[in-house]
Amino acid sequence: MAITVRDITADPDLEVRVAAGRSGLDRAIRWAHVIELHDPVRWLRGGELVLTVGLGLGADERARRAYVRRLHGAGCAGLGLAVDVWRREVPPEALEEGDALGLPILRVEGETPFVAVVEAVADHYAAERTREQHRVLTAQDAMARASLRSGPTGVMGELSSATSGASLLLDRNGMTSAAVPDTEPPWHALVRSALAGRPRGMTVLADGEASVLLQTLGPTGRTLGWLALRCTSPVTPHVRMLANHAASLLAVDLLHSRDARRALYRERAPVLLAAVTGRPRAPLPLPVPPWEVVCLRTPSPDRLLDHAADALTDVLGDTAAARDSALCVLEDVL
Repeated sequence: MAITVRDITADPDLEVRVAAGRSGLDRAIRWAHVIELHDPVRWLRGGELVLTVGLGLGADERARRAYVRRLHGAGCAGLGLAVDVWRREVPPEALEEGDALGLPILRVEGETPFVAVVEAVADHYAAERTREQHRVLTAQDAMARASLRSGPTGVMGELSSATSGASLLLDRNGMTSAAVPDTEPPWHALVRSALAGRPRGMTVLADGEASVLLQTLGPTGRTLGWLALRCTSPVTPHVRMLANHAASLLAVDLLHSRDARRALYRERAPVLLAAVTGRPRAPLPLPVPPWEVVCLRTPSPDRLLDHAADALTDVLGDTAAARDSALCVLEDVL
């Protein structure tokens, strides 16, 4: 959370008083900067609280008004003027311009050095970074526990809660496997459109004023699905860290599910092969006939069973039909 001009004036350790521009007290301060140039605009980036003793303020009323307008045009958060150093009072024309523009004009009084104001801003952002890092670590721990307790939906729930966003888990075909909240949102169409290019890594999509992070799930060269996270707040590095952490947990779960599914089909393969060739050798743990049989001819039988298992899941999804299916290779039979 940014520190505002109002926060600086409310700090009991600082003698900083509002002299004009009260309508702009909620302007966010990016940094506090001491500068005495007559025209400091080229050295500013916006969001600064400019601190000065007034050396560059101007020699006449017109110059002083222009100085305040320049700071406002540069996007400054406010102007802090030390009194009883170079000037005893803030020039009235500067106050008038501050009120007209909504640019806060502050009196830095008493024994408050400029460095104290700069340190107050710096300390605020240092503490905010520490708090944000703590929130990230707490959310990562919560996602890891949720992964063990409730699987992908638990991970997505913790991710959505930590980022105040909404998330989707999509399979390799771009179909929704899980959603938090538990409804397919309108922005799914945006994600489906982006998936046509089979993106890798993390992609950021614009959805009006919101952003959608699209993260590939799976090892290099093998896409098992995607995680989509929609945030209405800015996509900060910490949000990216949380999305990456969730993607890693979801990818591990998908890999485990894939390997377990492949093992199940490999276990069933000899039984199905015996049944198809008429040479049963054990009780058949297969669905009651009639069966629907699909025959696929391929010149490359290497790891065919695993590839067929993955393709079957792509077509049927995680359904009862997929769990009741069986596969076998008839390379030497037909």
